[in-house]
Amino acid sequence: MTTEVWKDQVGIVPFVQTMDTVGDGSGTTEILGDYSSTAETFEVAGPTAEDESLVIVRVMVYIADNSSIDVEGYGGAAALTNGLTLDVTDSAGASVVDLTPTPIKSNGDWGAYCFDTAVDTWGVGDEAFKARWTFSKFTDGSGLWLNNGQKLVLTANDSFVSLVAHRVIAQGYRRGPGVFY
Repeated sequence: MTTEVWKDQVGIVPFVQTMDTVGDGSGTTEILGDYSSTAETFEVAGPTAEDESLVIVRVMVYIADNSSIDVEGYGGAAALTNGLTLDVTDSAGASVVDLTPTPIKSNGDWGAYCFDTAVDTWGVGDEAFKARWTFSKFTDGSGLWLNNGQKLVLTANDSFVSLVAHRVIAQGYRRGPGVFY
């Protein structure tokens, strides 16, 4: 294979990142603070090169609590007051795709958007709520595309201090001529 052929090929590399406060995986990943006064964002930053894309195929939500988890509450606590929102934003931070026209305030709300949910109980210890939101199910089949400067942004504007664990993990792939292992 010559360098010229290699240069023109489009590479595809798997991508897994816990959404964090910086967007590159280096910030806070657990959504456990009290953000009721000042909202906090958890992000996945898209590519910085114009000829590359980040395709997010799905996100997985994991919530653990030491209280019983039901559909009306958030984790094992009461429903959220403000709720969580998920958006794709441009380089100026403006929403270009609102993925949650109704904020997520309960475990059941995650189920309404994700459909694939489960609660794990073991009889003793923490309970866990899990959800899988598959973007390839309602796009062209490839997923949610983030281009140069765009981000996937989860905004938290409630208190989550009663939870044991709370994180959102994005999975997909990077695509572009400069993307190789």
